[in-house]
Amino acid sequence: YNDIALWDWQRLPEAFAPDVVSRCWRVTHTAELREAMAESITSDTLTLVEVMLPKMDIPDFLRAVTQALEERNSRV
Repeated sequence: YNDIALWDWQRLPEAFAPDVVSRCWRVTHTAELREAMAESITSDTLTLVEVMLPKMDIPDFLRAVTQALEERNSRV
C-alpha cells in the first residue's frame, strides 16, 4: 500500500486520448477537492482529479491488515 510510482498523473488523459479535451486537478485541501468536483460534475470533458493525501492516510481496517501481514512476514 502506498508504493505509488512518481508519475505526472495529470498527463495520463493525454497519454490515453491525446486528441480529447481534458481537465486535470491536483488537490491538497478539502476546498480544492470540492471545487474540482463541482466543476467536473458540470463538465463535458474527460476529468482527472489527483488527490494528495498524507503518506499513511489509510482506513483503520487496512492499517490492521497491513500490520498483521508485516508481523506474519517477519516470522517467516
